[in-house]
Amino acid sequence: MMNNVAWCEAMCRAHGGDSQLSADWWVNRQPSPRLYPNFVSCSRGATTETLFPGMDAMAEKLPASGWGLKDSYNVLDLAPHGFAKLFNATWLWHSGSLQEMKLPGDFDWHQIESTRELALWELAWSGGEPVDPGGPLFRPALLLDPAVTLLGAWHGGELVAGFVANASPGVTGLSNLFSTVNDDRVWASAVQAAASRFPGCPLVGYESGADLEKARLAGFVSLHSLAVWIRSGS
Repeated sequence: MMNNVAWCEAMCRAHGGDSQLSADWWVNRQPSPRLYPNFVSCSRGATTETLFPGMDAMAEKLPASGWGLKDSYNVLDLAPHGFAKLFNATWLWHSGSLQEMKLPGDFDWHQIESTRELALWELAWSGGEPVDPGGPLFRPALLLDPAVTLLGAWHGGELVAGFVANASPGVTGLSNLFSTVNDDRVWASAVQAAASRFPGCPLVGYESGADLEKARLAGFVSLHSLAVWIRSGS
């Protein structure tokens, strides 16, 4: 879970965020990039009482609606505070052992290193449509972050898959996995690529829906649930 906090921190920092970490909460005091939360609970003991009224005061600087909170343990009821639950998901863990993996196929993974490659990667990740008219979601500053590695797979000169690996103490996060081709091997191939670049390091992340089942087939083990809430306005 703290690995995911580190990834949210990296994304917000690339967008000029102003964050703070306490025992119970990670908070970004500036508008977070689209799809990323302003608040993440960091302990099972985190409560709304430990966050409010600080959240209400900070919310005056944020849009009336549309920003989010990640309840890392799926224990909070935020509806009375003007939030609607967006989705539930499951935290995942993988040993990262290459010995346990079968060779998955023909994906040839390379690190994204230039702003041009990054733009192509984001366009493929988003399905060909810009995510935010205000500019790219994945900013070039990420390419300079030593804890962040963006990987892409090419086939016939075309970018066909990608994911983000972010390093934190003891684990590597795997997120934002996408594929433009209908190939069930992409999850296993991404796991192998991440494990090869971070040998001996367990892999973590979270997924929901069909991607959760694909992650499990690639060797991930379910831990516990989380919930993402979005501010619905007054």
